[in-house]
Amino acid sequence: MPRMAKLLLQLKAAADRRHGPGPGRRHPLAPRHAAASATRFVPACLALAAAATTLVALALTLQNRGLGPADPSPSSVSPRGGGFAVVVNTWRRPALLRRSVAHYAACGGVDAVHVVWSEPRPPPEPLRRGVLGLGGARRRVRFEINAGDSLNNRFRPIRALESDAVFSVDDDLIVPCSALRFAFSVWRTAPSAMVGFVPRMHWPTDPRSTEDAYRYGSWWSVWWTGTYSMVLSKAGFFHKKYLEMYTNQMPPSIRRYVDENRYSWCFPPKP
Repeated sequence: MPRMAKLLLQLKAAADRRHGPGPGRRHPLAPRHAAASATRFVPACLALAAAATTLVALALTLQNRGLGPADPSPSSVSPRGGGFAVVVNTWRRPALLRRSVAHYAACGGVDAVHVVWSEPRPPPEPLRRGVLGLGGARRRVRFEINAGDSLNNRFRPIRALESDAVFSVDDDLIVPCSALRFAFSVWRTAPSAMVGFVPRMHWPTDPRSTEDAYRYGSWWSVWWTGTYSMVLSKAGFFHKKYLEMYTNQMPPSIRRYVDENRYSWCFPPKP
């Protein structure tokens, strides 16, 4: 893992330059400035959020249930293909969808852009033609049409994926192409891990209890404590095998829980 270590040292050096050195000092992640665009990452936030790139939340969850590989090291999964697919999750925001597809289709390393469509009706023809045309001759763009509205749709297997790397992103998030390529290079060193830009934290429901019960900590929890334990699929790389495992191997009760608590996931209460 020498390459991974080098990348992490570079990230730490970037954080030290911004906050100043200090032995044992933990740097809280800075919130986005109110005047900045809510849909773009400023470089400082990218440097700090990218420190979450070695988290293996999804891989470890599946492994603990006997679904993941016994060894989540790079040797257990060899990424296939030289690029990656971008999977854009969208919902009734056509302008944001057009902007998102146009941006990611122009980034180097992107093999294809897949739009996860879960609205009750198929995409209007003008929107469909306009979005499909954004890929040009070099990037393939296609819609993945789903019969029902479910947060689980973003993890449904996609047959047309040519590469192993999937970058899952919401239609309102624009990650600069340079940061995207850097995150992809980090993911390639540990393809069983999840590499992303949106950190979160989980906390014991009762610290005094011996039961393995946890509660979800929102962004405010990360900002306040400077601590995180996972990255979200809102903007993150993972291996395409997890789409199959999530949809067809994971216990159905988990997917039902996601559907039944979708508004809790999207709008968690502040601590």
